[in-house]
Amino acid sequence: MSDIAIELIEKNLLSKDRVLDLGNCGLNGYLPEILSKCHWLKKVNLGNKYFDEDTSQWVYSRNSGLPNSFNGNELSQLNSLKKLEFLSCNNCEINDILFLTKLGNLKYLDLSNNKIDDCRFISHLENIQILILENSNIWDIGYLSNLNKLRKIILSNNNVERLNSLQNLEGLEYVDLSNNLISFLGFISNLANLKYLNLSNNKIYDISPIANLHKIEILDLSKNYIIKINPIEKLINLKSLNFSSNEIHEIPIRIVKNIKIDWLLENDYSLSNKVMLFDNPLSENIKNSIKIGGREGLLEFLKSIQYNQHTSPLNECKVIIVGLGSAGKTSLMRRLYDGSYKKGEAETHSINKLSKNFGEIKVNFWDFGGQHIKHALHQFFFTQKTFYILVLDGRKEEKPTYWLEQIDSLGRHSPVFIVFNKIDYPSQLEEIDTEEIRDKYRNIKDFYYLSCETKLNLNKFISDLSKCIAEADFLKEPYHDEFFILKEVLENVTEHYISYSQYEELVQKQKFKTIENKEFWLKTLHQIGVISYFPKVPDFQILNPEWLTVGIYHLFLHPICVSKKGRLVESDLYEIFKYPVINSINKKEFFYNNHHHKYLLNLMKEFQLCTENPIKNNEWLIPKGFAPKAKISFDIFRNRPLAGKLPVLYAFEYITWIPSTILRVIASLLPFAHEEDYWKNGILVKHAESNTQALVYGDEDSKRINVWIKGEQIREFWIVLDTVITMMSSFFETNKFQKIVFIDIQKNQFISYQYLLNAFIDGIDNFYHPEFRKNINVIDLLKLFKKNEDLKNEISRYRKELDENIFKDDNNEGKKTYQTLAELKLEEYERKELLKVYRNWKLFSLALFVISLISTSLIILSYEYELIISNTKWAIIKQSNMTKYFGFFIGFIWNSIVGKLLYDRYFDNTKQKTKIEQIEKEMQKKNNAGSYFETLG
Repeated sequence: MSDIAIELIEKNLLSKDRVLDLGNCGLNGYLPEILSKCHWLKKVNLGNKYFDEDTSQWVYSRNSGLPNSFNGNELSQLNSLKKLEFLSCNNCEINDILFLTKLGNLKYLDLSNNKIDDCRFISHLENIQILILENSNIWDIGYLSNLNKLRKIILSNNNVERLNSLQNLEGLEYVDLSNNLISFLGFISNLANLKYLNLSNNKIYDISPIANLHKIEILDLSKNYIIKINPIEKLINLKSLNFSSNEIHEIPIRIVKNIKIDWLLENDYSLSNKVMLFDNPLSENIKNSIKIGGREGLLEFLKSIQYNQHTSPLNECKVIIVGLGSAGKTSLMRRLYDGSYKKGEAETHSINKLSKNFGEIKVNFWDFGGQHIKHALHQFFFTQKTFYILVLDGRKEEKPTYWLEQIDSLGRHSPVFIVFNKIDYPSQLEEIDTEEIRDKYRNIKDFYYLSCETKLNLNKFISDLSKCIAEADFLKEPYHDEFFILKEVLENVTEHYISYSQYEELVQKQKFKTIENKEFWLKTLHQIGVISYFPKVPDFQILNPEWLTVGIYHLFLHPICVSKKGRLVESDLYEIFKYPVINSINKKEFFYNNHHHKYLLNLMKEFQLCTENPIKNNEWLIPKGFAPKAKISFDIFRNRPLAGKLPVLYAFEYITWIPSTILRVIASLLPFAHEEDYWKNGILVKHAESNTQALVYGDEDSKRINVWIKGEQIREFWIVLDTVITMMSSFFETNKFQKIVFIDIQKNQFISYQYLLNAFIDGIDNFYHPEFRKNINVIDLLKLFKKNEDLKNEISRYRKELDENIFKDDNNEGKKTYQTLAELKLEEYERKELLKVYRNWKLFSLALFVISLISTSLIILSYEYELIISNTKWAIIKQSNMTKYFGFFIGFIWNSIVGKLLYDRYFDNTKQKTKIEQIEKEMQKKNNAGSYFETLG
């Protein structure tokens, strides 16, 4: 007898919950008899997991015992559960399913991972909608032919050969028949409502019947014998398609045009917005075009074949050199360009560009200015399929990870060479842990210790760089002649930019046959450094990035921007760009008209480097130009209560500090600015619907964005700020962070939200923190981050709230105990406590009733058999009718009271609900009195 199962069933008898999880209870060949009393059950799990349709995730049993084991006959006890709609029996060693014949209301059935080979009895389940039978010995699926309500069926890892029984099941939307023996698909053409179809690892040659599945969104045909893929041409709703491990030799161009998701060769079976073609006998040209350019590269190549155009490899790339100012970037570029060296080389204040041929490959070197104010603009030009050189010279303020994070986020696995320059001068190179950096950033090619001045170790670096460039696959991508004609025309344009309309006119003028691919051409030209193209701000295609960077640097540093603390109107921009802007290094002049002003601002806005003033029209706010410090005193804000509450300190803690993140946060929070108090590194904001205030600022030393909040709506304002800061922090995909809250500011003691969430998911409500020497109340701290309802939704992704599905339909059975609990909207941990008190309340009446019954029986027996006292005394008592009637009266009254008490507590729903509400109110008073949130806030 499983104690776990008995306890769970007894709890269900009390709660009347319509969901019961008996998975992993160690049941072996039987079900407890008392289960038949739970006639209200709609959902029963006997396996180790079940699939939740609401979240589209597998939910594992929360029980920790041994897996259950049944032959099948023992499950006939389930027949008494007339309302059962959901049954999961996966991994239970079942071989006989005769018990299913009387479960006609089932809508969900999971019998996967069992020993079933005869599934005839499933044909009785006329209401079944979801059927899971994977990993069994099934070969015949004829029993499915009459199950007209089926929406989803999973029959993977069986021995199915024929699909004719599916032809009339027109309601099917999801079918998984992977890992079977299917060769003929004829009957599947009738399933017009299919959205998901997995036929991976079968024996399929011909996919013609699939042509009629116009609603299909996810299709997996990997590991078959498919040669022709023409039937998928009109399946324009496809979001994911897997053709890996087939015999496909060619790809028709019309299919690539119609299926507008990315095409990849990598061995990735995640089936997420891509067409997978791994392990097919495709030509090398097709493989290279996909590997390097994805769908657009493939389309480019196929068009060149269609129009009989000659193709050539790209053979051009961009090398970006970055690092702090005066690290030796320009000196290194000169050594790479022509071998020259100039002692005392002036710092680069924008971008220097030089080009040189390395064999057949043209390399465009870009040397970026290293001054701190200019780092924010690097994101404009960092691209994929680019080579990066990070130059360091051992200064303490150097942070290699700062640059590597940006390269990793924007360059996406582009190769990186790290150069330690000036090794002939005293430095602190030994302080940098190269092995740790290499382990974290796998795209690093190597570390080089050299001197541009003496050429020490320089040749080895140049040799390795040249070899890496020569071996890069993306440089071998074939492009037809029209692309190279366009590239040459653009390179001969003398202006700093051309408008998008000019670009289109240029393409039209050349009468290119592949004009529809002009967007792909722009992206490629951007990657190799011919132009700078920004799809979301397409006004201009920048031919000279120096024109762009000089203009924005000039805007940042101009006295007007400084004196007006970053608040500019149109007339200010006119004054700033009234005269030509001269690059102080090379003395070049650059001009900017009114249209250019708008373009520069829109580009900065796109990268969150400025924003429009939400309060004042036609005014732009540029955080780089803001005042150096706040108006408000930090100490006053921290120590002065608001609405009787001191502030709570939250923070975003980053692995790598990227300064532009706080600029983005400030720009995004400007609509909430309080008393226009914002500065270069932070902002004071006010909640829109209350007097709650927050002090938000960056702390580079601790790699945090601190968020001090005080007032009436602390948690509500945190939720708003959390959304904004998370969004701005996610601009760089590798910008990892955690959200924390301080529990003792003076002692710098803080704890992360994820740590608390994990603890609660694992069933820990309180724990002792040995480092802090404090008891941590997990629930109270979690409430600092999210509202009860949001917290419940977050937790349900990991730990399903089983009672949430109880109330989808109300069959008027009366207000049951668990329904009442749900109406009160209590959290799970509160429900447990409430249920404990409520159960004791009911058990008291039962115990009193039993004691009363026993006592009454003893009195009657004593009366009849003259026990306990002497016979003489019994004779006197029996002679007195008054004594007899009085005893009967007292006994009747007492037992009536006890009986009524028992009835009220077990059978009167109104009394039960009243008691639950009373307990809940008492719990709320207790929680309010001891709330951590009230203590802090």
